[in-house]
Amino acid sequence: MDGDKQRHLDTFVQREVIMLASHLVEDLLEAAMYSDKDFGGVELDNIENLYITDEATAKDYGYSSLEAMQESGEDRQEIYEWWFVSPWLYERLKEAGEPVLDSNYGYIWGRTCTGQAISLDAVIEKIFDRFIA
Repeated sequence: MDGDKQRHLDTFVQREVIMLASHLVEDLLEAAMYSDKDFGGVELDNIENLYITDEATAKDYGYSSLEAMQESGEDRQEIYEWWFVSPWLYERLKEAGEPVLDSNYGYIWGRTCTGQAISLDAVIEKIFDRFIA
């Protein structure tokens, strides 16, 4: 990737990704499991795209089929970080099949990778290329 594109991607992420929400979301998800109180809509059942639902992704994970993956109980996407995002990016991430949560606290993205800058995530680059570049 050339330097100009990376700078534009970095600017895009700075504008659309608001702040880390991991501790808040993890604490609220845990509290919701043991209580019937409302925690602002932060519940496992409210996370969209939490489960893998396409054959190609199941095969990428080494399963013979989506059904085999679902039967193993391993079809839930692993979320490493939670981030508050803009309403616009929330919609694009949702369309891209990323785990997202519309809560009373704001729009939250469940990032399924870690260890690199968000601007290097494939889903972010695809959204940028499709709508911004």
